[in-house]
Amino acid sequence: MDPALHPRFAQNRTIYFTYSKPGERGDTTTLASARFEGGTVSAVRDLFVADAWSTAGGNSGSRIAFGLDGTIYMTVGERHEQTPAQDLRTHKGKILRLNDDGTVPPDNPFVGRADARPEIFAYGVRNPQGLFIEPSSGTIWEHEHGPRRRRRAQLSSPADTTTDGPRSRLASTTTGRRSPTIPHAPEWISP
Repeated sequence: MDPALHPRFAQNRTIYFTYSKPGERGDTTTLASARFEGGTVSAVRDLFVADAWSTAGGNSGSRIAFGLDGTIYMTVGERHEQTPAQDLRTHKGKILRLNDDGTVPPDNPFVGRADARPEIFAYGVRNPQGLFIEPSSGTIWEHEHGPRRRRRAQLSSPADTTTDGPRSRLASTTTGRRSPTIPHAPEWISP
């Protein structure tokens, strides 16, 4: 679904990618890594298998990006189910934050909560199609398909954290006008 180079690729030759992993409960989004050298891929291994299993397919929506601290942000679609995007016990409809080995950073917002998955960084996303970390600030921009065929961009920032984790704020819709809630948001114009 999405490839990314490790920030120190020139030294470690490590690539990352997400893919749809089949299993007894359908398929789910998986983060894997591999070594890429001399035109050859080797040492492929799964680092993280999301709890987003579905037999219906649809809205896997995975993108990955490295944060300024070297952690991996990974999106997982809500699989056309919508309600699980608000449920912290599943990875469906979430932005996850992982270390580059697939483990959970100890400062993730839901670490230590019995009612939430520790990998979750932000929740309430739909079908993520784009993910970008702003290099100057670390601000996370996520683009997804919104309701009624609208496109939307959401903003999550480590500074936006609450006791319920980072808030994802709607930045724009198909109107092509700047968002009133985020004055510096770029214009997103409907195709």
